[in-house]
Amino acid sequence: MEYRVKVEKMRQIIEAVYERAGLKTVDAKRVTDNLLFADMRGIYSHGLVKVPTYVRWIEEGKIKISPQIQMVQESESCATIDADFAPGSVAGVHAMDYTIEKAKKCGLAMTTVKNGTHFGAAAYYALRAVKENMIGIALTNSVKLMAPYGGYERELGTNPICIAVPGTKTIVYDGATSIAAYNKIFLANAENRHIPDNWALDNKGHSTTNPEDVVVHGGAVRPFGEYKGYGLAVMVQILTGILSGGSIVREKNEVKENVDATAYSFMVIDISKFTELEAFKKTVDIFGERLKKSLKQDGVKEIYLPGEIEELKYKESEEQGIKIHEDVIKSLKQTVENLKMKFELDY
Repeated sequence: MEYRVKVEKMRQIIEAVYERAGLKTVDAKRVTDNLLFADMRGIYSHGLVKVPTYVRWIEEGKIKISPQIQMVQESESCATIDADFAPGSVAGVHAMDYTIEKAKKCGLAMTTVKNGTHFGAAAYYALRAVKENMIGIALTNSVKLMAPYGGYERELGTNPICIAVPGTKTIVYDGATSIAAYNKIFLANAENRHIPDNWALDNKGHSTTNPEDVVVHGGAVRPFGEYKGYGLAVMVQILTGILSGGSIVREKNEVKENVDATAYSFMVIDISKFTELEAFKKTVDIFGERLKKSLKQDGVKEIYLPGEIEELKYKESEEQGIKIHEDVIKSLKQTVENLKMKFELDY
């Protein structure tokens, strides 16, 4: 069963949870905002379902409550930042905003971030560039969860890609390179649901509909489009983990790979440095309308642009509250009570 909960009520609860767990107020607000953003857009796999996990990581020291985020190296248009295992959204916003400022000067800028933690929905960062009438790109790797095409061991992250483009209707592609994000399988397991048989493999290489085979027993998610998603995942790993230096380990005279390093890359394009801004946005609108007005297959009521459904869900959430599954509420309640806090929620 699902419930509708007022956004601001849930915001108050989760901010208090993260402060009790040890985050500074400003960081607790940022992490909470990031998770609510995902749920409000209908990306439930990256929303409040992650609260217990983040709290546990804070308690275990995997997420630092007082990180020392610092510049590793930079040039006029490029930078590498060491996040020092800060909350992902804290380091991610810091890096994206820094990239935006560089792009205003150079037209095109890129920042890589090493020693990161899970940063939630990639669109949260790319859309910050859109607010400045720029194109935003956000990439992240993840821990090993996905099998390479033709294999069945976990060797790659799900490695999402987000590109956000300004127009009257912002166009936002935000998707993992796996058929389904691991957190969708995680959520299905939390809600005791089966998954489609093409999403994942069990630990013997067989297709499975049981999310427990992945979440508990170490099965792997599958790349989308077979070799296509696999190839993109490889490139994201190179552009994040390896390019940032986070995956590079130097031992004496040898270079080795840190296979568990989380890293991000942010790119920003100042449209005005390439073409006239308003003409660009108008042409994006015309292009989008052409797609939406094209002939539809039988049974299809509307053709949506990338990110359009998520934006409609966001507005619905603002008006009606966010949808939360009862199992997620139970998990939140347990986390709150473990922190010796009261859990009071109106539906």
